[in-house]
Amino acid sequence: MYMKGNKNMKRTQIYLESEQHKFLETMSFYLSQKENRKVSMSEIIRQAIERMIEENKNIHNETQLIIEDSNLLNAILTAKKEKEFYSHDEVFGD
Repeated sequence: MYMKGNKNMKRTQIYLESEQHKFLETMSFYLSQKENRKVSMSEIIRQAIERMIEENKNIHNETQLIIEDSNLLNAILTAKKEKEFYSHDEVFGD
């Protein structure tokens, strides 16, 4: 649960499709009523991320993903021959 002033939290901004935003608003209202406490959209997003983490325990970082995906590793090695340095955005996109 989010606690104001939690130093482990990082503030971030995301863009959502209108339908995604409406869904979060609806879920926030529904869960708040069901649990008899305020459940924020941010809390729902954090819970969804925690579920993804639990389902993908084998994924720890980008380097591991590159090493484990031979297609991605080969593409990076090929690109490295063409250019000395690629930025994070060039490799992984936005």
